[in-house]
Amino acid sequence: MRVRYGYQAGDGSLWNVYVSWCEIDGEAVPVGIEILSYVRAPDGARYPLPTGLQPLTARLMRELKYGEIADGTRRHLAALAHAAACPCCPCPEAVPKVERERLASFEAVLKGRRKRPGRRPDPDRDDEFLVHFADLYGQALRRGGECAKAPWRCVVEELGREGVQGSGPNGEITPDQVRHWRRRAVARGFLKPGRGAPEP
Repeated sequence: MRVRYGYQAGDGSLWNVYVSWCEIDGEAVPVGIEILSYVRAPDGARYPLPTGLQPLTARLMRELKYGEIADGTRRHLAALAHAAACPCCPCPEAVPKVERERLASFEAVLKGRRKRPGRRPDPDRDDEFLVHFADLYGQALRRGGECAKAPWRCVVEELGREGVQGSGPNGEITPDQVRHWRRRAVARGFLKPGRGAPEP
């Protein structure tokens, strides 16, 4: 599902940020982003016009608060999904009928009710843990060598030494968990997308 977020940059330029959400391993996660300049039309509508648009710059990319954008679009998606799933709530007219079933299916995912069969629940990790995870990930990349090639392995070793329990059969941290934590850290803005190393 593609959800829009309106953003005003520090220089006053206006942008539509579209975040694409998908269900992966029973969780709704952002999987793509599109950024479009727009100007406010005289009638107040938001749509691209041939004049007044701004170029997309590296400065703007650094300025964007990805965690805030992900949270905002997630809340909007949750509201749309609830409206689509609730027979008493009229779905907004702007939502095409063909999208309503897809929206309704997201309602359970966003509330965490859909789990992959046979998977042990992952312990809840707060922002403090995700910040620490992102810091370890960055340290592994900066260390170079094998850690730079596969930072997740070094992160898992360090978390193991700290006594962090995973969802594996013997309490080990699984690759699925590392991917999950990495996606959450990116979504919350603690880790930049594409930190230069593959996921496990």
